[in-house]
Amino acid sequence: MGQPWCGSSALRAGLELWCCRWSPAAVRRTTVRRKRRGGPVGQDELLERVTDAICEPIADCCSAAGYEMNRDSCVATAGSMVTLATPCADGMTYDSAAAAECIATVEAVLGECRLIYPGDVDACTRVCAGSTAVGAPCESPQECASPPGGVARCMGHPDGDFLCSTLRPAEAGQTCVGFCVESDGVLDCEAVDFSVDGVGASLDYCFRDDGLACIDSVCQPRIAVGQSCRLATDETPGLFDDGCIAEAYCSPATEVCAARVPVGGTCSERSSCATGSYCSADGTCEVQAEYDEPCTDSPTGDNPCRTGYCDGEVGFCRGTPGVLAVSENTCNNVALFF
Repeated sequence: MGQPWCGSSALRAGLELWCCRWSPAAVRRTTVRRKRRGGPVGQDELLERVTDAICEPIADCCSAAGYEMNRDSCVATAGSMVTLATPCADGMTYDSAAAAECIATVEAVLGECRLIYPGDVDACTRVCAGSTAVGAPCESPQECASPPGGVARCMGHPDGDFLCSTLRPAEAGQTCVGFCVESDGVLDCEAVDFSVDGVGASLDYCFRDDGLACIDSVCQPRIAVGQSCRLATDETPGLFDDGCIAEAYCSPATEVCAARVPVGGTCSERSSCATGSYCSADGTCEVQAEYDEPCTDSPTGDNPCRTGYCDGEVGFCRGTPGVLAVSENTCNNVALFF
């Protein structure tokens, strides 16, 4: 979601994440299936389990591309991501179930030769559980204690303060402050309306996967084709939800949800083509190109590449964030993957 995570210590003390960098991918998406160990992860086995979850899938991805992974390099990289000298900071407790979920998510994504940053995974941020009560001032996400039925995070509020706040899934008809999208265990929420009375330290969000959208401060069913929708403006946050159902988009011409156009159909508006396709220069919906395939910029602003961007100077899809950049160099120096 946006630029790769890098820099902040998302898992403080117990799981200090190494600041990483990425480069374009050299292989297409590959799925590596393996038998995973289940159950909670104890602190004494955390380093070993994280190392296996990172190195085994990467080794298979390198092998599939004809390269041999440098095991010592990968072990050193994994070790720089996890520090066990002081598993959790003072006032925090270790959560073995969250550790297992974190490891399973990282292993599953890397097993498809896709890039993932543990600091973006919701379960990884819960490995060290905090004790700061909801409503109290905070500085980091991990210090907040999540109440039953909710997830607490350190979030900014309209008055400028950072408070431990509960992110609760809202049901249809309940008031809301925004929406959440979850993918690969990464929970991304956007607050769009803080005008709701009594927001305090509890923030109710509509989850897109539940078929809901936060419209006029109320969690409502997503908007059907033919009904009015919302267009992005200059003040729109980076993560935007037009409120339309998945099979539709908000038409700038009519400001109503319109059915997405299938591949081969005629198009003229941004985001009007079905998922996985774009509006090409000749006005038809075409399948998005993969990494290193030829591409041409879309007149509507759609991305002609499935991931990354179209490099106009060479006419090929380049810079593919989210996909492991498998090469002889990265397989020999695993730190370069991240």
